[in-house]
Amino acid sequence: MPGHDCNIPPSGSFLSYSGPVDYEKLNTILRELMQAGEFAELDKVTGKRVYAIVVEILENIIKYSESEIPTKLTGEPSISVEKKEERIFIKAGNTVRSDFARKIIRRIEEVNNLRENALKDLYEKRINEESKKDATGAGLGLILIRLKSGYEISYSLKKIENDLDFLEITIEVDNYIR
Repeated sequence: MPGHDCNIPPSGSFLSYSGPVDYEKLNTILRELMQAGEFAELDKVTGKRVYAIVVEILENIIKYSESEIPTKLTGEPSISVEKKEERIFIKAGNTVRSDFARKIIRRIEEVNNLRENALKDLYEKRINEESKKDATGAGLGLILIRLKSGYEISYSLKKIENDLDFLEITIEVDNYIR
C-alpha cells in the first residue's frame, strides 16, 4: 500500500513514515531507522538518544491517536528523522481530540520551562506517583524526551474540525561526533 511503508530518502533523512501505527509497525519503523546509513553513522550516545525518543513518540502515537476518525479527514500519523548540519530533527504528528491536545501542550510548556535539575526532580516524582497507582504516565514521556534531547520541545497545532486537532512536535538532538 503506497505511503504506508517506511522509506529512507537521501539527503540527511534517516526515516520518513506516514500511516497507521501499531506495535507491529513500531517494530518495523525502528528496524528501518536502525538500518539507515545515516543512523549508523551517529556516535553511539547520540544514536541511543534518538532511538529512545523515537520509541517514546511512536508509543504515544499508538496510545493517543484518534483512530476512529477517517484519515482523509484527519491526516495520518507521521514521523521523520533527519540530520541538518550537526543536529538531528525528529518530527512527529497525529490527530488528537482538542481537549487532549490542550493537555499535551500544557505538559510540553511545563517541561520546556524547567531547567535540567528541576526536570530530573519532576521525572523522579512522576515515576514514584506512577508506581503508586495505575497511572497513564503523567507526562513521563515528554519529560524523558526533553531530558534526552537537551532542547525545548516545539509544537504546532492545526484545527481539523470542532473537537479534533493535528498536533505536531519537533525535537532537536545534537549530533556529537567522536
